[in-house]
Order: sequence, then C-alpha cells, then structure tokens
Amino acid sequence: MSRVKKVPLPKKNEVATYFIASDWHTSAMHEPTFKILLKHAKLVPRKQRSLVIGGDFVDCLHLMMDDTTMKKAAKCIYTIEQILIPETESELAWANQILDECQKVFDKIYFVEGNHDWRYRKWLRYCPAAYSHNFDYKKILRLKERNIPFIAYNDYLDLSPNLTITHGSKHGRNHNKQHYEMVYMSVIYGHVHHHNCTSFSVRGIPHKAWSLPCMSDLAPYYQMKRGENNWTNGYATVQV
Repeated sequence: MSRVKKVPLPKKNEVATYFIASDWHTSAMHEPTFKILLKHAKLVPRKQRSLVIGGDFVDCLHLMMDDTTMKKAAKCIYTIEQILIPETESELAWANQILDECQKVFDKIYFVEGNHDWRYRKWLRYCPAAYSHNFDYKKILRLKERNIPFIAYNDYLDLSPNLTITHGSKHGRNHNKQHYEMVYMSVIYGHVHHHNCTSFSVRGIPHKAWSLPCMSDLAPYYQMKRGENNWTNGYATVQV
C-alpha cells in the first residue's frame, strides 16, 4: 500500500486554500488560536477552504506507555475498565465535538495521524479483543462517515508534485534538514511545536522544510516541569 495520498489539484483558474493545523493535544488546545483559525477560514470561499489536521489531534496521555507496560495493563481489567476506557471516552468526545465544529466551516478535512494519536493503534496490539472497540479511535471519530481521508503516522499527504505534509518525527537543531532528507522535496510538518524554515536547492530547484507552530497551549501542566520551551501558537495556510 502506498504511503502517499494526493489531494486533487484545483481546476484551471481555480485556487484551493489549505489550512494546516498541527498538535492540538485535546484539552490543552489553545482556544484563541482555534477561534482565529475558524474566523480566518470564513474569509475564504467555502468550496476553496480545506483543513489539514497535522497530527497529535488527541493527546492520549493515558496510553503513554512502553510495550512492557502496555502488556501489563492489558492483563488488568480494573485498569482497562476504570481508567483507560473513561479517559478514552472523554478524550474522543472532545475530538468529535471539535470535528463537528470544523466540518461546519471547512469544505474538506484531512486527518494526518501523529505519534500521540498513534498510541491508540499501538494499544490495540495488546488490548483484549473484548475491549478493542472502545479504543478504535478512527471508528469512534467516524472518519469514514465524515469523508475525512486518514494519513497514517509517518505517511504523507501531497498537496502538489513538490510539496508534502507529514506529522514529523525528528527533534533537535537539525529537524528541518532531517525531515527534508526523508523526502527530498518541500515538506511541512508539525511535532516540534514551533515555526522554522530552512531552504535547500537541488540542481537549481528550491525546496523548503517548514515546521509548524502548534494549536495547543504553550505551557500545559505536563510541560511545566521541563522548564522553558520555544513553542509558538498558530497554523499555516497554503494556496495551490
């Protein structure tokens, strides 16, 4: 199966506008940034506005476990029924509400999976079959019913022959270069929660690697103990 999905190019003399918003992180979402996103989108004709959810739409902190811990949790009915299921229900209720709001504004939505979202699919490897339906977040969010294409973690959504979107997986000072070298084309990604851009050139053809700001609060409670960060709020717009 191809790891790349492609959006349809606009017809002649038409323009498509993509709002690319990454790293929402459930209840840590920054409400003012979300409101600005919706207000900004309404300035664009309805048929021309699309939203790309760039990953980490949900936080999934309750499933932030290594494989060994997941195996142990899968054997404990109390943990599953009293902790994991209630946390999941609360988080995905939030996610459905936000998707409902977004679908009232955007003509089309694309869902790019991030490493936090992916934790639900990782958990399904160990979750007892009798409980697995409680954690199938793609079905619970009704992505197929909503006609929202799903791009798996570390896969790509191509907006044009030379521009792709992925959630991202690299950190550190060289994350622009590392993400560019994964595709050797212009790439937009989230994951690092701050905006940055580096230009590259191959045989005279310019390429860029853009990291995205985040839709989440800049100092959620779990981040405070880690000290200062360089996160910024915002999203990107691309016209094709």
